[in-house]
Amino acid sequence: TELGRSMEEYIKTGRLAPDAVVIGMIANYVAEHRDAAGNIFDGFPRTTIQAEEFDKILGGHGLGVTLMVDMHVPEEELVRRILLRGKDSGRADDASEDVIRNRIKVYREQTEVVGAYYARQNKYFEVDGVGSMDEVFDRICRVVDAHR
Repeated sequence: TELGRSMEEYIKTGRLAPDAVVIGMIANYVAEHRDAAGNIFDGFPRTTIQAEEFDKILGGHGLGVTLMVDMHVPEEELVRRILLRGKDSGRADDASEDVIRNRIKVYREQTEVVGAYYARQNKYFEVDGVGSMDEVFDRICRVVDAHR
């Protein structure tokens, strides 16, 4: 789709796509999958504006956000993990510690506030993201299962 091609350009250059592009893609997805038993959106919404629009999109289909799971990982561990991922992924934005730290800074400024948005709705749950994949997965499952 045209939205997909637009998104591809942002991904290639390592930039975040504008809210309008992302929200358009999510609106299309929700419309096409409104009968699903549930959905997990990883990395969305990234801004309060996106969260507000997401709530409107879902509400228009008689749906809503059940919960937001925030996997908390200390900054030094995040940097270590992303640098390791960069060795396999080949992504330039995963290979530079300065770029990674800047992405974390942007996250704190623009995305961390989404947690507060959903906390005001009693939908925010923090999960310890340190440990084995199985341990973290189990923690996430416990939160999700408790809110089915």
